[in-house]
Amino acid sequence: MAKENATDYTKDRIIKCAAELFAESGYKGVSMREISSAAGISKASIYYYFSSKEDLYLSLIIRDMEQLVKDLEVIASAQEEPLVLLRRFIKYYVDFSHKRGPIIKLAFRELVGMGERLDELLPDIMTRMQRSLQDILVRGNWGIGQPEMAACAIFGMAHILTLHDEQRTAWNSNEITSFVYNLIIGCGSDPSKQ
Repeated sequence: MAKENATDYTKDRIIKCAAELFAESGYKGVSMREISSAAGISKASIYYYFSSKEDLYLSLIIRDMEQLVKDLEVIASAQEEPLVLLRRFIKYYVDFSHKRGPIIKLAFRELVGMGERLDELLPDIMTRMQRSLQDILVRGNWGIGQPEMAACAIFGMAHILTLHDEQRTAWNSNEITSFVYNLIIGCGSDPSKQ
């Protein structure tokens, strides 16, 4: 049991250090040597857990995205009013994007053509996120004729506003959540007036 804990600790340390370095310098700007140095272990130790830098990077992205999906599925399945769920769902996504913004940005910028593993897993992750939001939209019975398209548009809006908000200091997580939410329920407003 102690060996398993040490193994988990080492793997988690590698992932944490790699995430910080990738967020700071991008996938191409980080070497396995830099990751091993930051984690305080040998380069060979990293290869015990990950077959390559790409494998480590993809594991990091997939781990974060899986956690996001699981949390969104829990929110969407709660037995509450659809309007409450919709706001909570958007808020969680926006908060997650703020916290993990650099990694998410890198994922969309650098993962194109990064391997079959991502090509297999990412569509499933995206579909599960979309279905969770669709469920809320359908339960809300707000007359949205194409909930699948609406779910994609909502994610796109929240994603762009959150990730591009880094240069702006005027919008915070609550303002972005309120703006997207209000647009969806038909009473879009200026977040600066809330």
